[in-house]
Amino acid sequence: MILHNKVYDLTPLLGGHPGGDEMLLTRAGMDATGEFEMFEHSEKARVRRDKDMLVGEIVPAEREEYGAEAAAGGAVGGGGDVKAASTDMSRYLRFKVADAGLAILGLYAFKAWEKRKPLPMLMYSRGLRHLHLIMAVGIFGAVGSAQAAAYTDGLTKKRLLQVHKQSGFA
Repeated sequence: MILHNKVYDLTPLLGGHPGGDEMLLTRAGMDATGEFEMFEHSEKARVRRDKDMLVGEIVPAEREEYGAEAAAGGAVGGGGDVKAASTDMSRYLRFKVADAGLAILGLYAFKAWEKRKPLPMLMYSRGLRHLHLIMAVGIFGAVGSAQAAAYTDGLTKKRLLQVHKQSGFA
């Protein structure tokens, strides 16, 4: 496969690529720079690709020039600072939105706890409490597997996403 005018042997990724084998096999022998840059590949994946799978480079007469967006992801330090900065900023903002959401949820729970009234015994039975506990464990398991997948790569990420999808909260 050709990425950024470099030829790679990606057969070690077969069976372990998060996008699946079909993604690699359908683009074998072709320039897939555009498709590669559409998805956020980690720096770890880029370094591994360059270190372990690089076969050679395209001869200068047959090279293609890529726009700033495609070149930003392929060249370390060459124009990639703008894309990295925007990615870091969007990640920062996502975490801040999640933090604000958790703070609001915590405030709501605190206020609800302050104003609680004792319920009659028949209204909140032992069976209902157990059902709520089972539901809470399932929700936390689904959210936890999705967050764990966000911080991993490769086959581990694929397995965690399968757990998340099977939980029913995808």
